[in-house]
Amino acid sequence: MTLKLKLQLAISVAVLVTAVVVAGYAVGSLRSQAAADVARIRAEKTAQVKQDLADKVNTVYALIDAQYREAADERYLEQKYGQRLEAILDVAGATLREHLERARRGEVPVARAQAEALATLRAMRFDGGKGYLWINTVGRPYPTMLMHPLVPRLEGTVLDAPEFDCAGDANRNLFQLAVELTAARGEGFIRYSWPEPDGNALLPQMPKFSYVRLFKEWGWVVGTGIYVDEAVREKLAEITSGIRKIRYGSEYFWISTAESPVPRMVMHPIRPELDGQRMDAKEFELVVNGRAQNLFSAFRDLSSKDGEGFVEYTWPKPTAAGAPGPAAPKVSFVKRYRPLDWIIGTGRYVDDIEVAIAEKTAAAEEQVGALVRRIMLASLVVVVLAVAGVSFLAATLTKPLAKLVGLSRDIAEDEKHLSRRIGLRSRDEIGQLATEFDHMAERVEASFRNVREQRELLLSVLSNVPHSIYWKDRRSVYLGCNDRFAQRFGLPSTEAIVGKTDAQLGWSDEQRARLAAGDRRVMDEGAPLLDEREHLRDASGRDIDCLASRVPLRDQAGNLIGMLGVFVAIPPDDRALSA
Repeated sequence: MTLKLKLQLAISVAVLVTAVVVAGYAVGSLRSQAAADVARIRAEKTAQVKQDLADKVNTVYALIDAQYREAADERYLEQKYGQRLEAILDVAGATLREHLERARRGEVPVARAQAEALATLRAMRFDGGKGYLWINTVGRPYPTMLMHPLVPRLEGTVLDAPEFDCAGDANRNLFQLAVELTAARGEGFIRYSWPEPDGNALLPQMPKFSYVRLFKEWGWVVGTGIYVDEAVREKLAEITSGIRKIRYGSEYFWISTAESPVPRMVMHPIRPELDGQRMDAKEFELVVNGRAQNLFSAFRDLSSKDGEGFVEYTWPKPTAAGAPGPAAPKVSFVKRYRPLDWIIGTGRYVDDIEVAIAEKTAAAEEQVGALVRRIMLASLVVVVLAVAGVSFLAATLTKPLAKLVGLSRDIAEDEKHLSRRIGLRSRDEIGQLATEFDHMAERVEASFRNVREQRELLLSVLSNVPHSIYWKDRRSVYLGCNDRFAQRFGLPSTEAIVGKTDAQLGWSDEQRARLAAGDRRVMDEGAPLLDEREHLRDASGRDIDCLASRVPLRDQAGNLIGMLGVFVAIPPDDRALSA
């Protein structure tokens, strides 16, 4: 290929390479900006979505908390259940008066009328069997139980046991307080704790709200009540019913428990068939926050740790008719309501964010394509003009440069040609180039000779030192070793150590830990660590004792770049002395 053609080709390639570099830089800049815009858009929109979700859940959380606290408030209980309890005592009072009148008319003795009245009230039940009536006397200082249908062992007993100190904030005796209250006002409400009936059994004590009334004619106090948890359940049923109807767009709220091993669904407005079910179906085994796990267990674990948090997963997206549709990416916010051990959550599908990002990316790619086409067209014009100019210039340079090119080719092919010189004598720029080329060749030849001598000397020293020598980078990865090290530790050559770590040399965990500790000390302190006693195992499985020395390696600027280590084997006869 002629010099003229080479120059033409070189200029053309240079222009094309420049064009490619410029185009690559421009394309890279555009794509980098587009990627930054995409990341910004995704971050901004995701942050907006997350803030909106957190605000909505916090609102529902506050609603549930207010309703829960109201359900356990005495004023609410009086307002909600007072009339019902009064009506029950009205019925009981009417029954007692009926038996009282029979006794007054002489139809039956008083004792029999009282016994029949007690039997009648004993059989009364309401609220699914959990509601009942009891009767105690007005005795002082403590009354006596006349009738209790669930705890008959109390009947005839003076109610002074510590177990009855369960009323009000001061833990007063329940029945003593009932006597005092009815003596002062005739009737009233009392809050206390009492075992809750469950069929024929009694559950542990639960908060209870009761209404007591004095039946003065016989000196009896009649009482009945409602368990607060029943009131709370009724209130929460109203709350969940209202939350079930809340919608914002196609989104909704759900509530699950925080129980283990798998939570249950309290309320799901889109999938009401899940209500009360344990959420252990296969459909709930999803990739949540990048890890395969049960979705509702992930809600529980996250809220157990931090109280609240965000989760990312895929979930069927409701159709326009409200039915579950195809799965779509979703971000949800969950918050734990500890008084009920509920997890309140809502989410939003973020596929619309990805659609906006896809549109932004497509627009950016269109800009990139247009820019590349413009750059390529401009480059083609420049190449044509450059080739024309080079053709004219090459005609005046071909002959004097031929010799320079030939020698340059020889030197490039083999360094032995560094001893040759061009010897071109000319006062123009090409002559000056040839002279400087000869000077450069002399200096390069001297440098090659010096490097070769130093390398041969270093290899000779390393090969003849009777100790194991190695060197590592700052990550404790081997960069090289001498022949002695390679032979002792089973390496086929010194080159085989490059890129390995201590874990790949067959040493035990204890040995590797000691070596790593020594390496870290040298790397961290930047100071030599000399004559440390080490116990290693060579390639033949033989244990050897040695003295290990490590020194830091630094570059010309003084920066720590690694370390060099030496293992000096201790002869068997010297081990006892060095121990």
